[in-house]
Amino acid sequence: MGSWSSGYDTASTYSARSGKNDARCFRCGSGPRFESGRAHSGLFRQKMAKEERCVMRMVQEPQFVLRQHTPRVLFPKAILLVFLCCVLIFLVWLNAVILNLSLSPEFAVAIILLLLFLIALELYYTNVRLSGREYLFFDDRILHRDRHLKKQRYMHYSSVLRISYSRSVFDRLFNTGTIAIEPAFRVSHIRKSGPVYRHVERSVHHFRNLGKTFK
Repeated sequence: MGSWSSGYDTASTYSARSGKNDARCFRCGSGPRFESGRAHSGLFRQKMAKEERCVMRMVQEPQFVLRQHTPRVLFPKAILLVFLCCVLIFLVWLNAVILNLSLSPEFAVAIILLLLFLIALELYYTNVRLSGREYLFFDDRILHRDRHLKKQRYMHYSSVLRISYSRSVFDRLFNTGTIAIEPAFRVSHIRKSGPVYRHVERSVHHFRNLGKTFK
């Protein structure tokens, strides 16, 4: 009886009662089943396609899957919005003094509550928008995926022109960093920024040296 083997580890079993020889992937259990040396062509193609998808999942496993650190993004934005609201309230009060207008306490409270509601709404919208974005770092490319907009874009490391790494005061406070990958990506305010930067830099140098080898 002929034997079947795949490009990765398989487990082969033979049953004397049924006369069946199985070769299956350890991870997903996929693999063609031969019965008396014959296999239905449609079933064979389906199992081969399932095995190929399994192999592709193993090959394309990302090294890092990261999202922007939400507190790092929301904290400076909240400070800026509160500052702008204070400036707006001061300007309204200054106009009332110049024009000799009297503002009732109810009006002032309504303005403050409205501004607080707008701040909370903006922070909530930002949080929802950030929750759908993620960056996937593979061995050969970077993938940016937006689950809400159902869009994604990627860049191969061989296309990278320049990479840089920076950390602001808030980044040091929240233990985050920003990686600029020209010309397509700016991955800002992420955790594990140091290891990710070293991974990208090492991969870019690898593909550059690989390109020089084949020239």
